[in-house]
Amino acid sequence: MSMGKSLMGLESPEIMLIVAVCVIIAVGAIVLIVIKLRSKEDVGFIPKFEKKHFEAASVTLNERYLHPKAMQFYDRLCGAISKDFVVFPQVGVDQLMKSTKSRVVINSVLSEYVDYVIFDRKRMRPILVIDLQDPTGDNTTFGEMHDNVREALKAIKLPVVVYYVEGEYTSEDLRLAIADYLDPLMIIAMRKQTKM
Repeated sequence: MSMGKSLMGLESPEIMLIVAVCVIIAVGAIVLIVIKLRSKEDVGFIPKFEKKHFEAASVTLNERYLHPKAMQFYDRLCGAISKDFVVFPQVGVDQLMKSTKSRVVINSVLSEYVDYVIFDRKRMRPILVIDLQDPTGDNTTFGEMHDNVREALKAIKLPVVVYYVEGEYTSEDLRLAIADYLDPLMIIAMRKQTKM
């Protein structure tokens, strides 16, 4: 008898109305999704890759990869290190590490970049990150390093030097600024270069 009463409760007009509204909403949502996926606008959805996405209207050349202050710093930094090392600007943080178990850390820094990385040229091993800061506020591209990036670099034991570009500075100034963070053998190699 209780089974008959519970089935009768399902047939009440209020419950039938709620079920009907839910079905209509679900069918409507499915129809909208199908229409959006088939439309040429691709708004709000990840579109299927097509050549048209690379037309001039959707992408253009980035005319200036580095800000002039960043380029000036790059030139002087290259002058501060020996030929045993190489500097790369705008390095993706995920390229500086590899996953041992979980990709959680790497995924947390996927779209993050560091300003400059000094590599040991022979092994292409990253040895130092330089975070460029502009205290004048003239250049918004020199933002503060994201906490996830800082923690990831700490986890892989890659030292970070924060350098403030204000006023005049030379390659020698940069050499002194990074010397405390480098391996003693690197410092000897850099000193030999300056004596030549």
